[in-house]
Amino acid sequence: MQALRAVINNYRGKPYSDLARRIRELQGEEGVVGIQRTGSGLHTKYQLLHTRLEPKRVPRTGLNDEDWTRVLIAYKYRCAVCGRSSTEMRLDQDHKRPRLRGGGDELSNWQPLCKECNNFKSTACRYCNLDCASCPWAFPEHHAPVRLSAENIERIRSTALKIDQDPSSVLNEIVDHYFDVT
Repeated sequence: MQALRAVINNYRGKPYSDLARRIRELQGEEGVVGIQRTGSGLHTKYQLLHTRLEPKRVPRTGLNDEDWTRVLIAYKYRCAVCGRSSTEMRLDQDHKRPRLRGGGDELSNWQPLCKECNNFKSTACRYCNLDCASCPWAFPEHHAPVRLSAENIERIRSTALKIDQDPSSVLNEIVDHYFDVT
């Protein structure tokens, strides 16, 4: 890992903050497919298995300012996953369905993600074989978990304990009652 870091930093002329990401980029953009990763965290190791190059991927793209503004407006200038606003942090341009998984550059395949959610999505997608169409990272507007405040979670758990029921059952009863009444 240190040797790879030294080579990449020497090539760039300055330190590269996320070496693992750069290696993944090289694997896709430059066709360097003979690198294998094992372990994680401090125990991450990369091994060069072969030097054969595959065809290069189409270079990474980004939206022009006008199209990016359209996407931001559609998402109300908020991260598509966590909902934090662009005034709180910078939002990254993200392909909902990654290009490696068949996603294109059409406007409907873009979403704004904060740096944190973008990193989580990248990690979740890395070795995923699930259908992107049902992924909460790719389509959070349809599949992301509903978040409850800590106070409401405690109220539901406390009520469930008092009446000796499963908290999920209590929550489903509350939702069913709400929608039956309205």
